[in-house]
Amino acid sequence: MSVYTFIASEKPLENVVNEKIKFSEDGKSLYVENEEDFDELEINNKQSYDVGTHTKKPYIADLNLKFTAERAHQLIEYISNHLKNANELEIWSIWLDDEEKTPSIISCKINDLTETQIKDILHSDPFVPNCLIVEK
Repeated sequence: MSVYTFIASEKPLENVVNEKIKFSEDGKSLYVENEEDFDELEINNKQSYDVGTHTKKPYIADLNLKFTAERAHQLIEYISNHLKNANELEIWSIWLDDEEKTPSIISCKINDLTETQIKDILHSDPFVPNCLIVEK
């Protein structure tokens, strides 16, 4: 089992590609100039896991990043842009297992969203489903 972080919305989610990841000439392997580049913000709307017990939102995307203030700021910008056409966006961090647990859910307005809140959701207790709802 492992931690899975994703975002959910009532509107389609745009992909964010980690452009620092490059393919080898034969296309069979990935590489980066610096290992930390693997941890840049990446959002993939082809979700990896069924999360229907956690959210009722129809659009789900994998969220991959290792926290830094810069990456948190990039995510806040992404959410802000998304909320131009949506009412809210959920950020979830869950432990992938079959056990249903009561989630810890907090919410805030986009204008109040901070890097610290992004860090908190990314570093939350992995054994309790955690959700941050960001509203317009």
